[in-house]
Amino acid sequence: MSITPSKVERDTEFELFYLRELPRLVAFLATHGARVSMATDVAQETMMQAYRRWDDLEKPRAWIRTVASRTWWRQEQQQRQEIPHDQCPDSHTLLDVDAATEIESRHEVLSILKTLPIQQRQVMAWFYDGYQPNEIAAVLGKPVTTVRSLLRHARAALQKHHETGE
Repeated sequence: MSITPSKVERDTEFELFYLRELPRLVAFLATHGARVSMATDVAQETMMQAYRRWDDLEKPRAWIRTVASRTWWRQEQQQRQEIPHDQCPDSHTLLDVDAATEIESRHEVLSILKTLPIQQRQVMAWFYDGYQPNEIAAVLGKPVTTVRSLLRHARAALQKHHETGE
């Protein structure tokens, strides 16, 4: 089987996307509340799915975030139902040390975000990742007014936490 120029171009395009977006996707999931090791695993699995569907993806940045957040949410729900026997140490991540350190250095912010209701946290994760309310609404299937309201309430809660230290 010979490699056609279009396949090489496609793979190069995906490789650049992967290198640029993987650390951002891990951070996006961490903002949702995922541990870095789980976020890395989910991000990697999502990227494999994206590669398989690369030719059909119109908005790959939004697609990977949607798929990854749904995958993480399902895994999170499943783990809550399981009774852990021993805490397993975090596995080696796919990120380099600097990227992992940067994500983990945001621990305080992530801890505060975890106190928000899930919908506020979800909207903040998308917003923090550079999406505007109208884009978030389209991806999540919510009215723009709802997204703006969730952002407003999340910001108010974060501001209150910052002012009071609670």
